[in-house]
Amino acid sequence: MNVSALYQNYHAKVGGEYEEMVNMVGSCILHVMDYYFATSFILVVACQRESSLYFYGDVLDRTLAGWNQFSLEIVNLQRGQRRKVPDIAVYHMVLVDSYESFLAANVAVHHTQNDHNEYYYIFLKSSDTLLTLNMQKIFEYCWEQQLINCIIQTQTGKGALQLYSYYPFTAWSCSTLEIVRINEFNGTAMSTEPLFPKKLTNFHGCSLRAALWDIPPYLSLKRDSKGNLQYDGFEGILLRLLASRLNFTLDIREADDTSRGMVFDNGSTTGVLNMLNSRKLDFALGSYHQNYIRNKVVTPTISYYQSTMSVVIRRSALRLNEAQALIYPFRPMTWYVLLATCATVIVGVYIFRYVRHTPAVQPFTDVFLSILGMPILHMTDHREQRIFSISWMYFTLVIRSLYFGVLFHMIRSHFLAQPPTSLQALIEKNYTVAISKRMNSVVTYTAELRNLNYTVIYDRPESETLAYLLNLSPSAAKRAVGISALEFLQYYILIQRQRNIFQIIPYDLIGFKICIYLPKHSWLSDQFNEILIWIRDSGLLEYWKGMFLDTGYVNDEWQPEDQLFGMAELHTAFMLVIVGYSLAIFIFLVELFYHRVVNRRKVGF
Repeated sequence: MNVSALYQNYHAKVGGEYEEMVNMVGSCILHVMDYYFATSFILVVACQRESSLYFYGDVLDRTLAGWNQFSLEIVNLQRGQRRKVPDIAVYHMVLVDSYESFLAANVAVHHTQNDHNEYYYIFLKSSDTLLTLNMQKIFEYCWEQQLINCIIQTQTGKGALQLYSYYPFTAWSCSTLEIVRINEFNGTAMSTEPLFPKKLTNFHGCSLRAALWDIPPYLSLKRDSKGNLQYDGFEGILLRLLASRLNFTLDIREADDTSRGMVFDNGSTTGVLNMLNSRKLDFALGSYHQNYIRNKVVTPTISYYQSTMSVVIRRSALRLNEAQALIYPFRPMTWYVLLATCATVIVGVYIFRYVRHTPAVQPFTDVFLSILGMPILHMTDHREQRIFSISWMYFTLVIRSLYFGVLFHMIRSHFLAQPPTSLQALIEKNYTVAISKRMNSVVTYTAELRNLNYTVIYDRPESETLAYLLNLSPSAAKRAVGISALEFLQYYILIQRQRNIFQIIPYDLIGFKICIYLPKHSWLSDQFNEILIWIRDSGLLEYWKGMFLDTGYVNDEWQPEDQLFGMAELHTAFMLVIVGYSLAIFIFLVELFYHRVVNRRKVGF
């Protein structure tokens, strides 16, 4: 027997199989990087055995030799070493030979505070006897670290490349991982698409833990005859749609506003925020406003609704008394100009009277009677005085018609005075602002609102803002407003049928983005966002809101025709009287010149 020839033949076959395995794995890795990964990803190689390290080294040498599409950072981990792999990429390729080496790479440590889900392609080179155990441990680690998009690729003894992933929710169990073969590389491409399957499209009736607030009209909680907690409101309909589309049930934790939670300077949290952080809850819903402080410790979904902080005032505070009603139709400057015009006319009539020696003319009486629309008692024969009087009568006709028209409209429509139209006006006029404890937390973080003279109503629902204004004395109510979310004001005015008692001032202070809050790096974020974007863009939430808020009943805003007259509107009337007076003065001067100069010369001849 030729032992040397047999030995060489054996090594030739083994070497050929090795080369084929290296080429197959290299082709698969290159296909994944080129076809599935974005322009930013990280590659980690972590091995316990030197043979695995040499194998991956050969694979990468041949794969990356002529590849120049992306920049690449290589992190080398020595045997037994464990370190953090710094990165900000969404896509990750991890080449390992055991669960221990995968653990040593510590790939998840930088992602615990992310608001999105990353993608992990893991190539596991392990013996057949340990393959299932290593795969099970790696997937358990992924689920524990909220890494929902994890797939493991292995190579069988015959060289076939198969892909596996885990499903946490199935028809048989909840949160118990089921490992499923999902794909296979045939040498040029994957047998099915996509590479990373969606695992959370069906929860198979499994339960999610949710903190809900009874905060109508957003979300209302009531118990039925059997004691079961039911929810409604337009966010309640949204929640039912989420549960229906994803097929999950709810384990509801009823909460109140005091349990929304706070964030301290050291990063610690309380209330629902703490429960989300410690993963005792899967999400929280109920008019939850996005803000920078919360976003640092928990993950918000996309904003599916925007509310506004609005101002409400008692209508009696805007009602005009008799004296105010008489001067309200014109702006203050218009009244000053009218008074100046009247004084000028009276002085002009006195001058004409003195020059023409017509004591029968009564300037003050005639001017006053003309303003009231009564006939002038004393009319002279002088042309300039007649023109003067006619122009004044036309002027007063226009002014009187406009004035009485607005006055009649005010009486007919129970017209209200214009409220303060800006935040600065509330501050300058020293309005007292009633605000709930929940809104107070918003004011605290908003520099523009800190200068308000506000009274905080503690441990009361939002409706107490209206009750506070209602219990004020008439004099105190004239300088008091309430601030709350627009939907709260509309809802409580509607259910208490108090449209004629309260008036929502038509300007908004601050906008609020409403969202669902999840734990940091939650596996629910992508699936929830996909449905919420569809709900928001389709306008469904506005439609649902209309089922609980009759805004047509509540909104009684100032109409465009309810405008005070200023100088721009009275320009024509003033021009008429100016032209008439100018013409009268011109005629007066001509006649004066004629009688004083021309007529005197004729007498001299």
